[in-house]
Amino acid sequence: SPLGFLVVLAMSIPMGYFNLDDNIWVQKVAMAALTMCLAVWVAQFGSLPLDANNIPAATNAIGSLFSNVLINYAFVTTIPSWVNEKMTDVSIGRSVWGSSFAATLCYVVLGVVGGYALHISGNDDLLATIEDTKSFWELTRVMAYIFPLAALVTSIPIYSIIIRYNLLENKVCSKPVSNILAVLLPWVMALFFYVGDGIQNLLTWSTLLIQPAINFLVPLLVYMRAQKEIIGEQIIEKRMSRMSMGKRVDSPSIAPIKRSTEKASFMRPRKASIEQSLLDAAATAEAEAEDTNSQDASQSTSHLIFPAH
Repeated sequence: SPLGFLVVLAMSIPMGYFNLDDNIWVQKVAMAALTMCLAVWVAQFGSLPLDANNIPAATNAIGSLFSNVLINYAFVTTIPSWVNEKMTDVSIGRSVWGSSFAATLCYVVLGVVGGYALHISGNDDLLATIEDTKSFWELTRVMAYIFPLAALVTSIPIYSIIIRYNLLENKVCSKPVSNILAVLLPWVMALFFYVGDGIQNLLTWSTLLIQPAINFLVPLLVYMRAQKEIIGEQIIEKRMSRMSMGKRVDSPSIAPIKRSTEKASFMRPRKASIEQSLLDAAATAEAEAEDTNSQDASQSTSHLIFPAH
């Protein structure tokens, strides 16, 4: 309803001006509210007769189903900003995998138990079915109004904050302009899709065409690129360490850097790329090592011709 849209807008926009670390208390409250919703709904659905035939093995609405599932895991773009704000003793792996496993478990439990217990028809969803079922507990129906606030109002500002961070970090625009683009502009654009199925169609197609690339493909390419740069730096450090100990640095060891540079050059065709810098550093280390070895050989020859007394 228009009233609900205005309520969500009025609550989301102020939080869009927060920083991520200032927003943490909002996320904690939302987490507690969502946990309560899940517990009450599972208890309510579990008290009803369960029928496995309510969940079909296949559906002809695979597009919307796939987009809804995919968008629930489209959090990869938020991780870099979170990593910059988190405490140093927080494990990235445990946080990401632990939260993903817990969210998946909640989706499965609520989806299966709710699907077995309810008869959802037409364009109705879980919230509409709970609101229309008068025989449900009053607390169950109250949670149907709390859930959108806890799930949507607390997640929309996160993306506004991250968009603003990216605009400022890359010096695309000033802070006032970034606030307009990240916080206000999405709501103005949402008005054009508010009536009818426009917003649902937009979410479905954007999720199918855009989200897989920016949340799964691009991060994979960035990870592969970072791994190549790390390997190149490790090679340079090892060569410099061997040279400082007076050992000969064999020229074939520079080949891995050349191969990695040739493979990765198409990804960032910059004149002074990191790979080229690594290659130049390796070549310099090679030349210095050759000079050191030549001097050692000359000193050994001079000692043979003119032995010390």
